[in-house]
Amino acid sequence: MNQTPRKLCRILAFIMAACVILWVCHALSRPKDQGSFPQSTNESIFGQANNAKQFSSGMLEETSSFMEPDSLSLETSGEFEQLKQELFEQLVSSNYLTQHAYFQDPEASGLIPCYPSFWDLSEMGWYSYSQIIKSLKLQLDAIDKTLLNHDQQFFYDLLSQYADWELAWEGMEHFLLLQYLSPDKGLMVTIPQKLNAFPFRTRQDVEDYLVLLSDLPRLFNDLTALCQEAAKEQLTFTDQWIQDASASCAPYSLTPEHNSLVASFSLRLSQLSELTPEEIAAYEARNQEAVTEYVIPAYQKLGQEIRM
Repeated sequence: MNQTPRKLCRILAFIMAACVILWVCHALSRPKDQGSFPQSTNESIFGQANNAKQFSSGMLEETSSFMEPDSLSLETSGEFEQLKQELFEQLVSSNYLTQHAYFQDPEASGLIPCYPSFWDLSEMGWYSYSQIIKSLKLQLDAIDKTLLNHDQQFFYDLLSQYADWELAWEGMEHFLLLQYLSPDKGLMVTIPQKLNAFPFRTRQDVEDYLVLLSDLPRLFNDLTALCQEAAKEQLTFTDQWIQDASASCAPYSLTPEHNSLVASFSLRLSQLSELTPEEIAAYEARNQEAVTEYVIPAYQKLGQEIRM
């Protein structure tokens, strides 16, 4: 594909941003009693110095001030912790696959349960996401970073850079096709991997999974719309890239008897002890019907759209 070095740099920046937000969500999801970071370097040094009495009385006063923040610092720290928590809840409450992977009972964790669906790549979806990032940026700008502790300042810088990266992509969503339609790591490849690893903990998980399959045509339609927007911006791909991307859809365009989503479903279903043999057979029939009605046509259509 014909791309300038500047555009390639922006692409790399997006990939870095995606890695950052996944790491942030993982860190924010850790229980508070475990702590997000080890004991800070400054705190460790000050503690050792006090025990050995190696610092002057003036330095000890500074250490005491560091260890006992004033009321303004405590207030600012509390505001920042609330910001992190709200951001985490917003991101996880808008992504069903992430929520299902990390939380068996979202409501018990204070989260809004997601309706079983894939990511929203529509214009409205991008707008909603950009509003979250803009709100994050405004709230970060309103916080005095110097009043935060060492660990919080690290998180502040991380979130600030993430917001800047994401906002830089506003209006350039079609460039994400480089990631979404990658022949090796695009959505047509990673979605089956996620579905094949989708855990069945309860009967409701099975029901949600079947609903998720029915949402695949909508996701691929959103992806097709991005392709059309990219064409308007004269974003072109090489013939080999188009051929490889289209070929990546082929394994999931096969009949249900040769589709991996059917075999893996039966294997995971057999591990759910609460189901009777009759219920397992009924679910297997519903899954095969969903693969036939939604998955296979969606992949066949996407493969054709990529070549157009």
